[in-house]
Amino acid sequence: MASFQDKSDNYKDFVGFQPAADNVCKKTIKNIFENEVPAFVDYIQSRTANDVVNRSRDLVSEAGISCGAPGKKPYFVTDREMGFNSTDNNSYALVRPGKKGAPLRIILAHSDSPCLRITPQPVYMQSDVDNSLAYSSFSLITRPYGGIRVEDWQGMDVDIVGKMYGVKVRDIDVPGRIKQMSLHVDAGEDVRRPNQLKVDTGVRKMKDLYKLFGANDGMDFAKAKLYAVPHFAGTNGRLVGNELGAYGIDDRGSLWAATNAGLEAILDETSDNTLMIFGLDKEEIGSTGGNGGYRGFFESVVKETLKIVYGDEAKEFDLPLDLRRSLLGGMPVISADCDVALGDLEIGQVGETIDFHNSARTGWGPYIASDGPEWGQRDVSPEHVAKLMKLFEEGFKVKNPRDKFHMIGKCMAYDSEFSSGTMAEVFDEYFPCVDIGLPVIGLHNPRAETVNVFDLHWAKEGFRLYLDFA
Repeated sequence: MASFQDKSDNYKDFVGFQPAADNVCKKTIKNIFENEVPAFVDYIQSRTANDVVNRSRDLVSEAGISCGAPGKKPYFVTDREMGFNSTDNNSYALVRPGKKGAPLRIILAHSDSPCLRITPQPVYMQSDVDNSLAYSSFSLITRPYGGIRVEDWQGMDVDIVGKMYGVKVRDIDVPGRIKQMSLHVDAGEDVRRPNQLKVDTGVRKMKDLYKLFGANDGMDFAKAKLYAVPHFAGTNGRLVGNELGAYGIDDRGSLWAATNAGLEAILDETSDNTLMIFGLDKEEIGSTGGNGGYRGFFESVVKETLKIVYGDEAKEFDLPLDLRRSLLGGMPVISADCDVALGDLEIGQVGETIDFHNSARTGWGPYIASDGPEWGQRDVSPEHVAKLMKLFEEGFKVKNPRDKFHMIGKCMAYDSEFSSGTMAEVFDEYFPCVDIGLPVIGLHNPRAETVNVFDLHWAKEGFRLYLDFA
């Protein structure tokens, strides 16, 4: 007997709503699945911001771009290389100095992803004799790095990765596990607090624990920068249909797209623009610090590049005032990021936390965010939005180019409260920013953030159009 779906024309004629994947030529589809997806999967094997910077350096080095210091030719430089010695090469800039008078094209993305940070005094010991039976080995205390949901991390195999500083810098990569409660004893009432996410090391003796981390005693953890990140049992990332699920897509998806768009523009030399693609640290904790906010690494790279392009005239520039008035040539800076996409679980939250009409949709191409002007929201210039829409409409050489991107507002329902600290919100204080990025289902989940690979492709193409636009 046939099913209802077999008999219903509504079902027989149904095609999943992924307009970004419609009317795409075979050559582009082949490029997406044979070149772009494998390259992106390789990129997201990075576990920390430092890993992302090193992988990006390898990517641009293979293209013959100079690394280590600003220069007249295209260059790649990190925060540490620019003199920010309190950092660990967690931020980078890919830059091509252009011709004098041509506009600056700047894309901001971030290199960090939500995870757990090991605290300065992390070694956990249970002093109660009876309760110590539940702690057969030493654990390390953590704090959230970025927005996390506690239950997503319970039962996770993790790796404790990072660096321990001393006379020499020691790379740390130690296995760990965050234990889960047994089903039979779960009353279903208590929800753990973030500070209860302890990483079990499996180590039984304190001297062995310190030896594992290269520490003399517990105080040495204060001179370390350590993170607990999901353990990759094989490859991070799995393709199901057109959707790739992995850890760290926020924001390594938009960062990969922006960096590759920059590489293509640099190698093709199709415009005179000065191109600047930034992968900045600490977006997940509010974009603070010299390698995350406006003051610091970003400003230094801009100033150094303007000296190269304008010579002595660069002394007359007043940043950020001249970015607003002339240097951007009437276009905004792009903040390349991610946002919550509608999925089957998100649909159930419509009206409570999700604004159905203003949310991003996976398979609809990158979004352009036109926010505000509600209380506490940025008021994005409709003129800038119009320019970007026109750029994509005329630049995407496909049937129905409006199918390859879409417009959103704030995904959250009007009366819901979510904290935010995106690059756009931080940098918009100094010059105009517009968010363009990837819809992600399961945003901030350590196992299964999911992006449509056609969205990823059209984001890269859109960033390329922006970089070349004069």
